[in-house]
Amino acid sequence: MLTGDARARTLDYILKRQCRMGGFCFYRLEEPNGSDTYFALASLNLLGETLHDPATSHFLKAIQTDDGSYHNLYHAYYAIRGLKLMGTRPDRDPRPYLKSQLEKFTVKNAASETVLKRLDYLTELCVELQVEIPPPERKRITAFVLSLEGKNGGFGTPVPTLLTSAYAVNSLNRLGVSLASLSISTFLKACENPVHGFLNVPDMAPSFLEHIHAGVSIARLLGYPPRFSQACLQFVTRCQDPNGGFARTSHGLPSLSDTYLAIHTLHLLDR
Repeated sequence: MLTGDARARTLDYILKRQCRMGGFCFYRLEEPNGSDTYFALASLNLLGETLHDPATSHFLKAIQTDDGSYHNLYHAYYAIRGLKLMGTRPDRDPRPYLKSQLEKFTVKNAASETVLKRLDYLTELCVELQVEIPPPERKRITAFVLSLEGKNGGFGTPVPTLLTSAYAVNSLNRLGVSLASLSISTFLKACENPVHGFLNVPDMAPSFLEHIHAGVSIARLLGYPPRFSQACLQFVTRCQDPNGGFARTSHGLPSLSDTYLAIHTLHLLDR
């Protein structure tokens, strides 16, 4: 967990990206967006801070259309989750929109990582808002995810990766699949690395922050203590810029999304 000067610098980085009109923008212009706003709020929450800003609440509520839908699932996720972190909710019930997304969930013409990330977000919202996933949809979606399981226990095509596997395992867990019935622990252990902590693909360096986060997240879900937790911690620490934000790798460009991944990884390692 971030403490002392590192925590203070991170808080400063986040709050300096708050827009006067509400919301957040990582490049510090008055151009707020749902993604930056959600990751800023989620980071503040993990740091024990709550933002009380009516303008930001109004910004997130305005992402929803008049009929209760959203332009896409990502907009829905960032707005709904962001509002919950602020202790409020959308003006219109978003559950009919989520039900429609379940019904028309398709896997055609998209990379497995993209599809599984979208499914991860969708199932998380369904669980959070108590949207029942009908048995036919549950069966169809579960079968699709399991079809992406590789011989090494990871998920994704053409090559299973740790990042894609994290999306898959999160979704399967919410869909009621026993993780003990999978071989994901074998794949996770194959991705462990004494230098980086985790690799996205076994024996294939380098690693980036999102890969460390994926590995630690899966390990936490499985109740498995990572063998190289100290290497994970050191990797994340090296990703912090002097301005307090975190990047995908050392000397990279910090962003609010990567800052959240770093803080969440440290939070999981500390539990």
